[in-house]
Order: sequence, then C-alpha cells, then structure tokens
Amino acid sequence: MRVQTFSLRFVLVTAALGAVAWGAPKLRLSTATVGPVSIAASSTNATQIVEAFNAGDGVLNLRLSSTAAWLTPQLGTARACTPPRTGNCLPITMSINSTGVTGTQTALVTVSDPNAWDAPQTITVTIQVGGALPDSLVLHVPPGGRAERAFTPAAAVRTTTNTTSGGGWLSVVADGGGTFSFSRTFSVAAQASTQPDGTYNGTVAVSGSTFAGENKTMNVQMVVTRQPIAVASPTPMFLKYPRGFTPPKSYISVANTGQGNLTIGAVTASASWSRAAALAGTRLIEITLDTAALAEGTYTTTIGATGNWVNGAISVPVTVEIVAPGGPQISFGGVVNNANFAAAEPLAPGGLAVLFGNQLSLRAAATDVTWPAGLDGIGVYVNGAAAPLYYTSFGQINFQIPYSTTVGEASVVVVRDGVIGNVNTVNIQANVPRIMVWPGLDYGIIVNNDGSIPVPASANFVSVFPQRPARPGDFLVAYVLGMGQTSPPVSSGAPAPAAEPLARVGGNTVVRIGDTTVIGRPIDVTPLFVGLTPTFVGLYQVNFQLPPTTPRGERVRLRIDSNGASSNSVFLAIQ
Repeated sequence: MRVQTFSLRFVLVTAALGAVAWGAPKLRLSTATVGPVSIAASSTNATQIVEAFNAGDGVLNLRLSSTAAWLTPQLGTARACTPPRTGNCLPITMSINSTGVTGTQTALVTVSDPNAWDAPQTITVTIQVGGALPDSLVLHVPPGGRAERAFTPAAAVRTTTNTTSGGGWLSVVADGGGTFSFSRTFSVAAQASTQPDGTYNGTVAVSGSTFAGENKTMNVQMVVTRQPIAVASPTPMFLKYPRGFTPPKSYISVANTGQGNLTIGAVTASASWSRAAALAGTRLIEITLDTAALAEGTYTTTIGATGNWVNGAISVPVTVEIVAPGGPQISFGGVVNNANFAAAEPLAPGGLAVLFGNQLSLRAAATDVTWPAGLDGIGVYVNGAAAPLYYTSFGQINFQIPYSTTVGEASVVVVRDGVIGNVNTVNIQANVPRIMVWPGLDYGIIVNNDGSIPVPASANFVSVFPQRPARPGDFLVAYVLGMGQTSPPVSSGAPAPAAEPLARVGGNTVVRIGDTTVIGRPIDVTPLFVGLTPTFVGLYQVNFQLPPTTPRGERVRLRIDSNGASSNSVFLAIQ
C-alpha cells in the first residue's frame, strides 16, 4: 500500500508540474516592499498601490488579506501596467488608516491564487506615523567603533550636521555609501575614532521634506562605551500557523556590537498564550506559543528582555497569523542555497538547498544521514523528480537538487502525506559555486591544515574549533556547494567516493585572494584539489596553499572562480 501511495503521489505531482504547459498563471508583483511611508496621525485617506501581473499563461484569480487592522488591501480591475512594464496589470490599492496608531508599524499583505505558480506572495508595508525622524537619537558605539541608524523620510531632504562636543564624529551617509547633503534614504552615523568613553552631542538639521513634521533638527548623542551593546534580530517577527497546531519553538538572537560578555537577564511575553525565556549558554531568547486553541485570525505579543547591555531594554513585536489547515506551502523565493542562504540566486544540479515555508511538516523535525528520496512522509520534487532529503520540519526542508535537473527554470513542489503544495520556480545553472559561511558572519568555512579556522578574535565568533589566522605557506581547505557534476559522476543523494578515483570537478578553477573587485588585483592560486568531499553528499572542497605574497589582515577577501562562474566573496584572517 505504501508503494502504491508513493506511486500515486508521483503521478499527481507530475501532473501538477505539467500545469504550466496547460496554461498555468505565474504571479509577479511590481514590488514586495512598500515604505517606510510617512503618515500623519489620524489619517484616513492615505493609499499605496502595488501592481500584480501574470508572467505565465491563463488568468490570475487573486485573493488578498492583511495582518493589521490599519491596512486594507483592495484589488482593482485590470489596466495597462505602469511603464516601463508592458501589458496589463492588476492594481492592489492598500488603504492606510493611522487613527490610534503610533510610531513605526509594519504589516503584511498576502496575495494568493491557489492555481498560480509562485503564489502566494507577501507585500511588507511599513508606515511611520508622524514622520520618519525622531526628535532625538542616541547611538552607542565601542571605542574605535561605528553605529548607524537608517531613515527614509517622505521625500529627498537636505541635511546639515554639527557637533558641540567630541569633534567631527557625526555624519550623514546616503543610500549605499558616501556622504551627501541631498538624499531620501540616509543613515545618521557616529564614528568613535579617538574619543574616550563618554557622551558626545551633536545635531542633524533636516529640510526639504514634503512631510512638514520631518523638517526639524534632531539632537544626536554618541555614547562611547566598553560595555555590551545589544541588537535583537529578527524584529519585528511574523509567524503563521494552522488552526489547532502546536507551533515549534521560535528564537530571537541578541548580538553584541559592543565589548565584554553580553548576558540576557529578565525576559517577558505580553500575551497570555506566549512565553519567553533566555536559552542558557547562548544569546538566544526562546519563544513558546500556545496557539492551539486560538481561532483563525491575527494576534500580537511583545517579547521584552533586559540584560547587562547599556542601550536599553529589547522589545520585539511578534505577529502570529492563525490560518486554516492546508497543504505544504513554499515561501516565494524561499528555495536558496545552503552555503550563504542568498535570495534570488540560481542553483546548480547536485547543489544542497534549503526550502523555507509553512506547514511543510506537521510532525517533529526529522533527519536522516542517508539522504533518502522521501523522509517522514515528506517529498520534494524538482521538475517532477524526487529530490534527496536530509532534514524536514514545519518551516524548513534541506534537500539536494537532483543531478538530472536541466539548466533553465525548474519547478519545486513539496508533498506532505500525499497532499500537494504550491509550485515555486527556481533558476538552474550548470555551475554555481558558493563558499559556505559561518552563521552570522561573513567569514568563509575554511580550515587551516592543523584543523583550526582562520577567524580572528575580533570577529566575536563563538566556536568549538580552535581559531588562528592562516599564514603564508599554509595549506587550507575551503568548503563549497554548487560546483556541478563531477568525474566520475556521483548519483543524487549518494556519498562521494572515499578512495580513488575521487569525484573531481573538471575544467578550470582558480582561488582568488585579496581585493576581488573589478579594479582590484587579487593573487590567483591554482588549487591542489577540487571535488566532492569523500563520504559526504553534495559537499565540495577546494584545497589550496597560501603563497608567500598573499595579502595579510583580519579581513582578507577570498573568491573561487570555476568554469566561468564566480563564487560569493568571503573573508579569512591571514597573519
């Protein structure tokens, strides 16, 4: 019976994947982010418009929902798209009522169509009641450190900075960098160069905004301190669970951008159905939600925390949406590589991927070192082919792109206990090298010849592995994903051979060390070995030796170019 069920599941999935050839629509939005929008208090007539359009065949049949009472989406009739896009679009008008709303608020609009590929999708809407700019701003920095706070006023503005103590530590940084006097999105930055511990004062005068309340002078303080400085992430949080389901644990990470050891003290949760506590030995706050008895709808709680940091209590708003039980749902853009989790990047045959979504599994998390085609009642299908799985949970599945996947657009579907989920698309290329990175850092997973990792102490990295900068002449191993099929070839889900002939990547691979920008002059190193790591599934390694002329420093860039494709750029420390 189980074999028959699996066979039927395969037939159903294959039929579903053929739908695009039969006229399936494909949802696209003009933007997934609206705002921050400056709104006057008690405004009832503010609107924002996002366009939806069909990148496939057939006809879109859209449904809209919102997570906040102040945000009401409404679907209009088809009309010509806003240039430069051609064809017809469906306008989604979002009405904003700020009555009784204060400060900065964020909500989600879900755009769904049960018959469309790449649906549902969400639009993140952020409003700033009373404008984007506060009357005062306090930035905490360690000695020699820097802190920034970003603002997006209603229109491009002019800014003038002034400091009354501490010298020229205050600046305004526009958009992606550089100091300008005229920009819409900007950051107020404090740079502690030689200033000793203490509090320093300055101002940022803002003019030119179309929102009158933003034309003001902000008082800015820089507090130079040797104490911990806490930064919580993510904030805000948005969670979605089916009715009657007991959610898994959620976590807030508290990073330390200051000095010393950060410790979390008292933790609170505002709603009766939520609890929170500091996870011993970590910088994590563990959230437990008792939502099984909640009816369908949107609920909010606030997680608060205090500790030994100097920049005030943490307050993280959490929005929980309770929905009707349904099939597994892949988040739009939720299929990413397992090296650096970068969104909107292609994947390669044989590459290890992570799939994020909702209701993917309704049981406890499961793992299997053998990488089977199905795991705990869950299957992932890429272009109709069953993918090897490693891990399944409510919101995440780790799997391997089958080596048989052809270059081009591929469909990805999750099947849970025979229930077929939505269809998402990914771009497949023959070779997409991605160097793995340590969680929360931009340092690559690279190992020195003595088993240590070349990460400096200044990286504030907690690890069970010894750490020391690499040295010229050292032999290093970089761990990489997505380098494509090998010679001899290896089957999907199978471990790489542990003896010769090893599974090597053919063609030309170069390790580039140093400045890897277009105008930079990196040192090119020919690797000693490029191929799958013996006994592992889908994990590649690049063995190389640092030359005598290699650059030195705590943040030396490294990139791998292989057969016409470039990897992500990572850092390593070289003594």
